[in-house]
Amino acid sequence: MWKALAIIALGLIALMFLYPLIKSLIWLGVIALAIYGAIVLFSDSKSKSG
Repeated sequence: MWKALAIIALGLIALMFLYPLIKSLIWLGVIALAIYGAIVLFSDSKSKSG
């Protein structure tokens, strides 16, 4: 019984620590995709006009 509670508690603590990391990773991915999309669009428009 106590072992199960300890495992659940450890899992919750781990989630509390990992959640911000996961969130920041997702945000970094979104920002990276946005930057990549902007670069592709800008380079595409440059090559067409030139």
